[in-house]
Amino acid sequence: MRCGLPERRPEKLETKMAYTIQQKPGSLILSFSHEPDGSVMVDLVRSLDKAMALLDNLPEPVHLIIDFRRASMDVDDLLKVSSTLALGPSPVTHHPRVAATLFVSADSSVRLATSGLASPAFGGVKLAQFDTLEEALSYARLPLGAAGSGVGMQEV
Repeated sequence: MRCGLPERRPEKLETKMAYTIQQKPGSLILSFSHEPDGSVMVDLVRSLDKAMALLDNLPEPVHLIIDFRRASMDVDDLLKVSSTLALGPSPVTHHPRVAATLFVSADSSVRLATSGLASPAFGGVKLAQFDTLEEALSYARLPLGAAGSGVGMQEV
């Protein structure tokens, strides 16, 4: 108590992670699924430490699926997301356990921005693009190196 008044404790702010990161049972797939009520950049940055820890502990390479179907991003967000995923001290798309990054989005702006990650400026990220999560999951379940060109896939 201060000055006869009860001490106020700061309210604990509950923040809902708008991304989920999981390894799918029976397959070597990590997925980020953005929910529409979150900030793409804030949630992506928060999730990268967890993703890197999961990748560090995997015995073999995986396909990293990034699902942006429900994400709302402007041009600035797209540039920041691209840079965060492919550049910097420990970019998740260049982790030794990431065989390829599979982006899911039918949005032409997102597809254009993510296709740019294959360029030398972003380190030549191995990637493929899909319209649906089901197509990306089907592709990722194929043996590594035997994926070829999947239904709906746009290899870049």
